[in-house]
This record gives sequence, structure tokens and C-alpha cells, in this order.
Amino acid sequence: MKILIIFVSHKMDDIFIQSVETIKNRLIEPLQKKNHVDLCCVSSYGDNCYENILGKMLFNIICKERQFTKMIEVFKYIEEHNIDDYDWYIKIRPDLY
Repeated sequence: MKILIIFVSHKMDDIFIQSVETIKNRLIEPLQKKNHVDLCCVSSYGDNCYENILGKMLFNIICKERQFTKMIEVFKYIEEHNIDDYDWYIKIRPDLY
């Protein structure tokens, strides 16, 4: 399966580093064992989106709007760049464990 995990937040703040490490260990790494997993970052400021923990993001989108509009921008980006569809899209916030 092909999965896109989308990190969505107003700002990718350093105070969420511990939860991002938990997301990596409990969500991303287990999924990567049997699936193709890409990562995407959507924030209002184009922050580095924890690349020092997660590795390089497939794409990094800047959107000043709220959560729902940020997700719309992800799908617009995928459409505009002719990126193959994913089987699953997982939206997650960096402040969640």
C-alpha cells in the first residue's frame, strides 16, 4: 500500500519534539515495514517540519489558513503536480501522541 502521512499545524514548534518522536516510533516505522510511506508537511510558516527526526518530507506546503483548508491545499498540490494517488491519507498534528 501507498500511504501519505500529513503533518498539519500552524507552526512546527520545538515543544512537540517528544510527540513527533512518538509518532515516528509508533506510527511511521511500523507502517514502513510493509508499506510505502511518504511524509508531507503543511504549516503556516514553512518550518523544517522535524526533518531532523523524520527525515526529508516529500513535500512541504505553506498555507496560512486553518486545518481544513490546509488539507485542501495538499490535495490541490497532488493534483497540480500529477502525483499518483495514495491508498491512504493520514492527517496528524505534531502535538498528538
